[in-house]
Formats: sequence, C-alpha cells, structure tokens
Amino acid sequence: MSGLRQIPQHFAGRFTSSGSRWLARRVLLSGIALLLLTGVTRLLYSDFERDREQRDWLTHTREMLNATNTLSGNLQEIELAHRGYLLTGDQRYLHAFDAAAAAEPAALDRVLRAAAGELSTAGDAAGLRELIADRLRRLHEGIEMRRRSDFHPSAVPGLALDDQPYLQGIRRTLYNMEAGEQRWLAERSAAADANANRMRWLLGSGTAVLLILLLISESVIERDIREREETRRELERSEQTMRALVESAPQAIVGVGANGVILSANAATGALFGYANHEIVGQPLELLIPESARAAHREHWARYVAAPGTRPMGIGGALAGKRKDGSEFPAEIGLGHIEPRTGPLFVAFITDTTVRERAITALRKTEADLRRYMDSAPAAIATFDRNMSYLAVSQRFREDYRLGTREIIGISHYEIFPEIPAHWRAVHQRCLAGAVERNDGERFVRADGTEQWVRWEMQPWHQADGSIGGVVLLSEDITPQKRAEEEILRLNASLEQRVRERTAELEATNRELKAFSYSVSHDLRAPLRGIEGWSRALLEDYGAKLDEGALVFLGRVRSETERLESLIDGMLRLSNVWRAEMHREAVDLSSMIEMVAGRLQEEEQTRRIEFRIEPGLTVTGDANLLEIAATNLMANAVKFTAPRAPARIEFGRASGEGERVFYIRDNGVGFDMAYAGNLFTAFERLHKAPQFPGTGIGLATVQRVIHRHGGRVWAEAQPEKGATFYFTIGVTQ
Repeated sequence: MSGLRQIPQHFAGRFTSSGSRWLARRVLLSGIALLLLTGVTRLLYSDFERDREQRDWLTHTREMLNATNTLSGNLQEIELAHRGYLLTGDQRYLHAFDAAAAAEPAALDRVLRAAAGELSTAGDAAGLRELIADRLRRLHEGIEMRRRSDFHPSAVPGLALDDQPYLQGIRRTLYNMEAGEQRWLAERSAAADANANRMRWLLGSGTAVLLILLLISESVIERDIREREETRRELERSEQTMRALVESAPQAIVGVGANGVILSANAATGALFGYANHEIVGQPLELLIPESARAAHREHWARYVAAPGTRPMGIGGALAGKRKDGSEFPAEIGLGHIEPRTGPLFVAFITDTTVRERAITALRKTEADLRRYMDSAPAAIATFDRNMSYLAVSQRFREDYRLGTREIIGISHYEIFPEIPAHWRAVHQRCLAGAVERNDGERFVRADGTEQWVRWEMQPWHQADGSIGGVVLLSEDITPQKRAEEEILRLNASLEQRVRERTAELEATNRELKAFSYSVSHDLRAPLRGIEGWSRALLEDYGAKLDEGALVFLGRVRSETERLESLIDGMLRLSNVWRAEMHREAVDLSSMIEMVAGRLQEEEQTRRIEFRIEPGLTVTGDANLLEIAATNLMANAVKFTAPRAPARIEFGRASGEGERVFYIRDNGVGFDMAYAGNLFTAFERLHKAPQFPGTGIGLATVQRVIHRHGGRVWAEAQPEKGATFYFTIGVTQ
C-alpha cells in the first residue's frame, strides 16, 4: 500500500519542475483523469451497488433455505412424534409432539418473512400456513381419538390415507420453495461472479487513473475492501452455519456428484451406515445400496440426473440401505440438487424407517388380532355410533343376519333392517343413554317373513372424555335351539305317553314274573320234593331187594331231581336280579373279590389255587348284586381251572378308552371263541356236564347284574390256554 501511495507524489514533483508546459499538460491530464475517474467511479459505484444487492439476495436466499430446512425438520419431528403416540400411546411421544408443535409457529414465521420479498415463492408461501394449520388440526384430532379408552384402529379407518393430501401438499410446497431458492441461489451466485469479473476488469483498466487519483480514491477503495472482506467473512460464517446445521441434522445427508460419487456426508450418515467420514467420501453411492438393488439404482440415477428435481423416494419402505456390516434397513430418501460453479451437486436426505416399519407392522398385527378375535368370538358382534350407523361387525354377525359381503360400514342399522320393531328402537335409545339391556331369547320376524330367535345384550361404549360414543351389540342366533326345544317338548309329550304305556306293560310283566316265580317256587317244588322223598323211601325200604341195575337207575332219578332243584334255584336268582331294587353306594371291589376267593378256597381245600387280587379298586353300585356277579365269575374260574395244579386266578384293572375296565383271568381249560356268543345265554353250556357240572345260569346272571349297572361284560379265551372275563360298571368312583 505504501508503494501505491508514492506514485502520485512522483508525478507531482515532475509536474512542478516542468514549468507551465507541465502545468497545462497536468491540467489537461487532470481534466482527462477527472473525466476518467468520474466515469470509472460511476461504473465502479454501479457495480458495487449491484454486488451489494447480490450479496443481500444471497444472504436472503440462505436465510430462506435455513428457514425451510428448520420448518421441514420441525414438521418431521411433529409427524414422527404423532405417529409414535398413535401406535404406542407412550406419553413421551406426546411430549415430543407438543414441544415440536410449540416451535412450529416461529419456524413458519421465518419462512413467511423470508418469502415475503420473493415472487417465486410468495405464491407457495401464501397457502403454506393454511396447509400446516389444517395438518396440525388433523394431528390433534388423531391424538384426541387415541386418548379415548376405546381407541381401536377399526374405529378410525383410513386416518393415514385421509391425511396424505395434507402431507403431500405441505411437502410439495416446501420442496417447491426450496427448489426455487436453490435456482435463485445458483443464478444470483452466477450474477455475483459476473459482476466481480467486471469489477476486476474496470479496476485493471482504470489502474493508471486510480494511481493518479489514489489519494482521492484511497478511502473509497479501502471502504470497498472492508465491505468485501466483511462479505467474505459473512459468507464464511454462513457456510459454517450451514455446515453446522447439516452436521447436527438427525437425517443422513449425502452430497453426490453427477457421476454418482459421494462428495460430502454429515455425521448422521456415518452413524447410520457405520462408516467413518473418510470411508464414505470419494466412494460411489452404490456403497450404501444393497447389491440386489444396485442395477435398478443405476437406472433410476441416470434418469434423475437427466431431469433433476426435488422429490421424495421410498415412502413406505420401498427402498433399503446397506450398512458397513452388511445389514440392511428400510429407508426413505428425499432428493434435491443445486448448481454451484463447480458443477451440479445432488443432495440425498436418508431416513432409517426401521422403527416406523416395526410400529406399522405391530399395528397391522394388532388390527389382524382384533379382527380374528371378533371373527372367532362365539357371539355375533357389531359396534355402532350414536346414529346407530355401523362402525365394525364380526364375520359371525354377517352370517347370523345373512348380510354376506354387503358393505354396511357407515350405513344405518335401520336402513339395513327396516323391519326392526319400535320397542327395539326404544332399547337402542336407552342404551345410548347409558343403560345395559339383554334378552335370553326374543322372536324377530324378518322382512321376508322368516322367523328368527335371538339372544342379545346391548351396552354403551364410552369415548376418552367419558361421553357415550355409541353402543355394542352382542347377539346369538338361537333359532336352531328354539326349534330343537319345541321338538323336544313334542317328543317329551309323546315319550311320556309311551313311558306310561311301557310302565304299565312292565308292571304287568313283573306281576306275571312274580306269579311265575311263585309257581316255580311252590307248585314245581312240591312234586319235585315228592319224587325226591319217595325215591329215598324206596332206596331205604327196598334197597336190599333191588339188583345193581335198578340201583343205578334209582341213583340217576335222585341225581336228576337234585339237578332240577338247582335249575329252579338258578331261575329264581336270575329273576330276582331283574326285580331287585338298586341301592347304589361306594363298593370296595377288591375287598369283595378277596372275600369271595376266601369262601371258594374253603370249599376247595384239596386244591392249590393262587389268587392275585389288585388292591384299592372301587366302584359305585349295588353291593348285593355286585357280590352275586363276583361270586359267579370267581366260581366259574375256580370250576374251569380244576385240571390245573396250581390254578391261578387274577383280578385287576385293564386299560380302556374313556372307561374303567376290570377283568378276572384264569389259566383253566378256556373255550373256543367261535361259541362266545352263547356264553351269557341262560342254560347254554360250552363244556360237557360230567366234566364240569353246572346249570348254565351263572354267566347269564352276571350279564344281568352288569347291565343293570349300565356296564357291559365280554370274554376272551383260547382252548386249554385259559379265559379272561372283562366287565365295566357304568357309574364308577
């Protein structure tokens, strides 16, 4: 600077020593210099004014971009907090929503003030406040709905879809404003550069004049330098502010060149993808994209570079990012571009939507679970608003009321069923007033004349503020049950008549059986006793006079008499089994079998018999009848094990499906199963009488005892390999 100051002094000394000739030339030169200085000064002043204006506009543009970015971030925080609260009901999301909503007016005012002088964005900004106000109103409505105790996604269907026009309008407006400012920023930067070039040319051209007029213009030049330095520092501060804003953004922000190489990335990018900053910058953008999506990415990138703009991508998780460790995550991407002097720069705003996708998945699962709950409920379920319009119905409701696939949501109950009687409408109004009403069976005549019986209950449902929002109807079509009841009543009436007739027949049969038993007991026994007495007298009085053949014949007469006596006793016992009155009580079957086995062992003292009796087996039944059955079964086993030494007889419990099965098993002579059908028939025998004497009534008596207890009896055997008799008791403990 000191050298520049010496130049005018040098010219002044030469002018003084040159005399009047130099004076005239100096005057001429001074005049020319003055004219030149005036012209240059005017041109420089004009350029300085344009530069100052361009600088002001650049500052204004950056303020506008800062304001829109701040507003976008604030709106995004509002949306995320609102969605988190709707999905989870967590109060922390609600506090975050209130904080972001409180900061929104200031951010919006900054945008509107910045857009006030911009013709390109003034139109977009004019409707922005209304769009945001409408959106906030919708969000507050959603929060109020979520606060309701009966909140359910099915009660507010389509909320997210209904809000798309507001969200798209706000995003489109902000994107348009940012895109316009980016274009203005590029144009104004270019104009500022052109103006600076012109100023340099003018300064170069007028250097001689400025050197001559240095003393006069020095103050102007210094002032201009100070202003330019201040502008530079302000630009640096603005750039640092922008860098700080980008670095502090919660979103990953990546700057990409037209060739797809990453030129810059903020700290959130490294945190999201797991890379250090130096590992990302200079690498192709495909580094952050899964291999399966890279081919499609190259195609989409080429189209975007050819026609760039500001647009959102991947809303709903259509896109994915790839971390350094190879893991992938769903993402949303917003794209924009600027045109600095160094060439086009494309900016990607990347958001990890994993939490949101999980929340959406959980919400969908909850909705599906609730739908399955309603559809699987045994009762038909329908919910109504205060106008008795349908809010939701279960599949059972559609089936019971023959609605099929007809769309009824939002339609009045009275429009679907115009035949609803007046007293039911009164019930609806009472329930809307707070009453809970029910009916265990009410007749309903459909519009087509068909009859339907319905068991129902109706109660109100309440909103978050405690007011009644509508009613819930739980009903069951009991028409089949009603018809079955009517049929049962008809059958009962018929059955009662048949029972009376059958009872009379049984009484007559019992009288006849009693008379028969009396006849057998008295009328048949009298001649039988006579035969037995006269044969004994004949043997005693004339036995010595009879030959051996006559004695044999007389012995056979006495034997047949005794056999007939046994048959009569067996018939009477069999008859008494049917006529005996049942007295049910707890019976220790194991102890009863042991007692019977003891008696049989005393009767067969000369034989080796091993009894194996499982302890603790009890039933509920008539003790006397069960003892008759047990005695016959055990005596049968003792009789048919006579050829065995030792004889083994076992009592225990066998495995059965849904019932208790008992058995008595022996190692006796067994029998052929081909004749098992005759086992329980009276007087039927499977073995010869001389070898195994008996009347053939014992097993028939066993079967009648078991049948009277509601059970069943059967046998399994093989010749010479023993037999097993199984039986059940209908009522056991």
